[in-house]
Amino acid sequence: MRSGDAAAVDHVRARVRKILAFKRLRIPVQDREDLEQEIMTEVWQAVNRPGFDFTAGFWGFVEVVASRRCIDWLRSRKVRLPLSEDLLDSGRNPLQKTLDNERTNLAEKVLAELGPDCRKLILLRLREGCSYAKIARDVGKTEGALRVQMYRCIRAAQLLLGDSKANAVKGKF
Repeated sequence: MRSGDAAAVDHVRARVRKILAFKRLRIPVQDREDLEQEIMTEVWQAVNRPGFDFTAGFWGFVEVVASRRCIDWLRSRKVRLPLSEDLLDSGRNPLQKTLDNERTNLAEKVLAELGPDCRKLILLRLREGCSYAKIARDVGKTEGALRVQMYRCIRAAQLLLGDSKANAVKGKF
């Protein structure tokens, strides 16, 4: 090939055409000629470089060059659509989700240990968002009495939470 032997060039060209015709690459016939030219040019340039070693797998070299040009061709024709802003994840990151789940689980455990009156008051006020006035009307107490009860319930929950954290560290909770 280096000396310009037409038979050697044709032999390399036949091998390159076989690679380009490989069905799984799905390279249209009209694009194969340009790819063949690029591959043959690259192989020709490499063969004519000083120090090119013909004994170290020439056909493997030809196949690598052909495969790389085919991959380049496939990549250049790949349809690239910009990502829609609607697809962006605006949610919490995995760490934040884990922390939120742990807080929820811990809150559920603490609520389960509170007395029924505290549990009911906390759920009505904090989870359902009811006002003290509405809760007072429903349970027949004054708003002031409910606020004092809520203070005591929160203090009890804080104490349980402190115990829960200590037990969690010890592996008991």
